Amino acid sequence: MPDLAEELALRSLRTLVEELSEAHPVELLICSDGLVFADIVAVPDADILAYGAALDGLIAGTSLRRFDLADAWGPVTPPEARARLLAEWAEPRDELEQRVRASPPLAALLDGLHRFLFEDRVVREPDRSRTQVRASAREDAWELLRRSRAWGRLVSACFPEALRLSIHPQPHVSDKVGVHLFETHDAWLTPWHGVALLEPPGFRLVKRDEAEALGARCVTVAGRPSHYEIE
Repeated sequence: MPDLAEELALRSLRTLVEELSEAHPVELLICSDGLVFADIVAVPDADILAYGAALDGLIAGTSLRRFDLADAWGPVTPPEARARLLAEWAEPRDELEQRVRASPPLAALLDGLHRFLFEDRVVREPDRSRTQVRASAREDAWELLRRSRAWGRLVSACFPEALRLSIHPQPHVSDKVGVHLFETHDAWLTPWHGVALLEPPGFRLVKRDEAEALGARCVTVAGRPSHYEIE
């Protein structure tokens, strides 16, 4: 479920909208891709739906809205929606491989997805060797990238007039503009892959093991982990 890291990220986006709205009316749509990748990252669809519902509660009454795979095709199951996404919007694997070879930014994105999967699985699959985990993560990173691009095409078609932002690093010339959700030293880290760490002079997004290595303690709110603090 969302913790303080997500709340801080949403607060940052609301501030962005407020600042832009001084020049022109703005609405920001959050395109949640959790259902696109759920089966690859081994997160149950029910958990992602609950997480999305909690996000909807956090942005209710604000200038933020949310769009996810469940909104694209109406009342179909998440597996059915994923199948339609791939059938209608995904490129063949061999074409994707050619594009990656010709595009350093795309190759860097593939490497970032590979790193994310490897770091997650090496902890979750302790009975497998690091080499085995790395190999399976590399293969699934290709599928993550293929789905990511399919999702991007769908979003672009649904909102053709929108200026698209990305929480991931982008090349200087791109169809998306990269933004940081809040202070972090890792450009690839996101609120749902990291934790909010309170330290002078404020909050920073870090990995959980980094917060614990610094001696930070976990703060709970309403019975759930919220963030880390250094005392």
